[in-house]
Amino acid sequence: MTDSCVETRNRDKEQLLVVRGQAPLAEAEILLTHARAAILAGRDIQLDLCEAEHLHAGVLQVLIAFERSARKNGLRFELVGQSETARRTLALAGLANWPSGVSQ
Repeated sequence: MTDSCVETRNRDKEQLLVVRGQAPLAEAEILLTHARAAILAGRDIQLDLCEAEHLHAGVLQVLIAFERSARKNGLRFELVGQSETARRTLALAGLANWPSGVSQ
């Protein structure tokens, strides 16, 4: 069994979510668990995709739902970094500017 490619770090009012390496469909459930916990705790979310090598479509769906749910609950959702692969994957999925206001 391999280790999860998802890591979280809780800060005072923020949760950093780091996705490394391959992010297959099996990681979607892990992301969903972290997303729910962050939102229930009222933490703003920072997403780091700097070391992501592959994002499965199911993982992308969870991330998009996570971002929408965070904003709906008045929380900030910020993409703090992305690898070239993650950037291309987001662009191919029509998410080149996701989340809105992302500076490149």
